[in-house]
Amino acid sequence: TLESAVYSDVNIIVCDGSSDYLDEQLNVTNKILTEIGVKSNIITVINKCDLLDNTEHFDNNSILISAKNNQGIDVLINKIQEVLIDTFVKTRLTLNYNEIGDFTKNIGFLESYTLTYTDDNVFADVVVKKVYFNKFAKFKK
Repeated sequence: TLESAVYSDVNIIVCDGSSDYLDEQLNVTNKILTEIGVKSNIITVINKCDLLDNTEHFDNNSILISAKNNQGIDVLINKIQEVLIDTFVKTRLTLNYNEIGDFTKNIGFLESYTLTYTDDNVFADVVVKKVYFNKFAKFKK
């Protein structure tokens, strides 16, 4: 649904580059996304670039691909990774056993985690959105 776009880490708009209505479709899509509050992490993908004679009129931020010919897919993957790297922190936290309660209070903010237990500490390898990292910063030792 459109509402899920507001909460997404990245939104990818895929358009048919050979469509006569491409500009209109992009304008409507961007207008709707703006109206519902999506302001960042939007990637515009123009598919079927292999069918186009001229691609110079496309926005420099658009990624041109041909899914059929696997053209530009590496550029798209790199862009997605770039956006996600700017969104998430992947790190190792060190917890004393008496800190586990504080850690688990905020565990819902983690995208993923793996715990490793030793005699003295618990190590948590975590992925967390940058906006929530402050909840775990005290465990970064």
